[in-house]
Amino acid sequence: MLFLSRMVYKNRFADVSQADLFSAIDAIYSFRNEYIAHQDRELSDIELAKKALIQWASGLHRIWSCR
Repeated sequence: MLFLSRMVYKNRFADVSQADLFSAIDAIYSFRNEYIAHQDRELSDIELAKKALIQWASGLHRIWSCR
């Protein structure tokens, strides 16, 4: 699935693919799946939550900046 996501990202957003947004998007996606959507793990670490929130905000800003 990760390979397919990378391929879709590279094809659909070829003009911004040089900005290395994939790593930011992948980090957001992985955190979301593990702690939010599927709740494979309980989010009880405040520092981890803070770091993830900063990553989300930064990643969304980077995505928005490419428009």
